Amino acid sequence: MICLLVEDEPLTAVVLQLTLQDAGHLVRGPAASATAALRLAEITPAPAVAIVDINLRDGRGAGIELARGLLRRNVIPLFVSAQAIEATHHRHLALGFVGKPYDPLSVVRSVEFAGAFLAGGSLPAPPRGMTFYGDPRGATA
Repeated sequence: MICLLVEDEPLTAVVLQLTLQDAGHLVRGPAASATAALRLAEITPAPAVAIVDINLRDGRGAGIELARGLLRRNVIPLFVSAQAIEATHHRHLALGFVGKPYDPLSVVRSVEFAGAFLAGGSLPAPPRGMTFYGDPRGATA
């Protein structure tokens, strides 16, 4: 699956990028800002899912506005952040939430859950460490 990785902490971004690639995913990024992430989201073929940190170099909460922009581009956000309260408050903008600190493999399993969700049909239980919010498509307000 093509994933967009939006994380402004360099070491965290590299570890997650390599873990996702080792699991067979194509990773766009990492992007440290919402602006860079939106540019990467425009590349064809488009990413299916975006792993989005909520606080980015653009400022506190920039990942929330980014999630809105990604949904308009038919990219499903997955919040991966230490900002649990903000993620829950904006749950309508993401498929789910993985809290920091996390095991990178839990993010991989969450991305694979997102792939199953997008494929339709029977949905497995959300992986350990992920809170499933539901389908955010159409929730750009």
